[in-house]
This record gives sequence, structure tokens and C-alpha cells, in this order.
Amino acid sequence: MQPGESPEQALARECTEGIGVTVTRWRALDPPVVRLGEGLELYTFVVDAWRGTPAGV
Repeated sequence: MQPGESPEQALARECTEGIGVTVTRWRALDPPVVRLGEGLELYTFVVDAWRGTPAGV
């Protein structure tokens, strides 16, 4: 995540930058945050809907 960015904002930005889609609906998984080590957290989401065609996947 970029400074000042929420996990949801990072999700939307990464999907746009990484695969060229605009996320329109998502939900957090349970647990929503997985701690993988000191200072490393993984925020987990399922994207249910988007606009555009995913590229490069």
C-alpha cells in the first residue's frame, strides 16, 4: 500500500494497474488480514465484479 492508502484503495489501484480492470464489487475474506512475518501483512479480498477485460493473467 502507498502511504495514506486504505487496503480497499490499494486493491482497486492494483487491479487497475496490474490487469487493467476497474473493481466494482469486493468483499474481505475471513480473516481479512493475514500476518506473514514482522511488518508483513496480507489483506485478503474476493473481487465479485469488475469492468473491463483482465489482461496479462
